[in-house]
Amino acid sequence: MKHEESITKQTNLQPGANWYVSEDIAPFYARHLTWCTEVGLVERSRAVTTALSKPHLLALEGVEAAVDSAMEWLADAEKYEAENGVWSRLNRDHPWVIEQMKKCLT
Repeated sequence: MKHEESITKQTNLQPGANWYVSEDIAPFYARHLTWCTEVGLVERSRAVTTALSKPHLLALEGVEAAVDSAMEWLADAEKYEAENGVWSRLNRDHPWVIEQMKKCLT
């Protein structure tokens, strides 16, 4: 396979599909996924959900629950963003978002 074809195949993958997540850090990513849905980060939530949706990771404590919850949230969030635009699902009242907005304004 030519290098260009390889890059094309990689870029056509769903974000997170080619991430390697070890069993040691999967619980951290599960908590990160929950945080992403709280903040309203649709693209990041989708990528982390994809990365964690491997059978050996789903078997770990807390991972399957986080992925199931995120998948349910994503179904509504993606529809919402399709109707209202990218970043429209962002939780502007979340402390992290407020902090980032303040940084941008100073």
